Amino acid sequence: MDQKNQERIEKILAERRVESEASPSLIDLYRNALSKEFPSEFPCEINGLFLENNFTGDDELDYLNFEKIFKGNRWNEVDLSLMHEVHVQFNYMSPIGKKYYLPALLSFFYDMRYSNMEYYTYLLSSLRHWSISQTIDERKAAGESLGFLLAYTGLNDSQAKLVAFFLANVANLSVSQYDAEMAQEALTNYWGNFLLY
Repeated sequence: MDQKNQERIEKILAERRVESEASPSLIDLYRNALSKEFPSEFPCEINGLFLENNFTGDDELDYLNFEKIFKGNRWNEVDLSLMHEVHVQFNYMSPIGKKYYLPALLSFFYDMRYSNMEYYTYLLSSLRHWSISQTIDERKAAGESLGFLLAYTGLNDSQAKLVAFFLANVANLSVSQYDAEMAQEALTNYWGNFLLY
């Protein structure tokens, strides 16, 4: 190859590298879509997003650790990497809070590096459980609490589609067969419907 062709190829490769580095990654595109579809404004007073702190002993410490991560932060300001520093055993959100902070969890756990955290398992289980029976009446008949029933009620189609993208990511890329099966079951039973349009 002559010098002129070599220089032309190097120029093309350099242009492609610049274009590639300027293009958003899949996770960036997903997070941008979450930001577009889920409002960051608090839907109610901040205290309405959480269960009341009526806990004592170790449960109160757990609640306070939880509070450090979430309370006072909009969903797009929450730093879930703090869960590597503080142990949080339970989810202390009200149904409104679970729905409001859903995009924070989807965004963080879309990156499969965090799939070994308890909250990841909680999120998958919650989305799977939601998908088992599709109507409020069926869920009430099964004895589910009203709080659980309200958690994902009212998501619009675009928001539900982003949940489905998250689950498809887990179903296809998880190193845990159990997690992949949970995600696939949630997609099959309910969330996958939103991938059709």
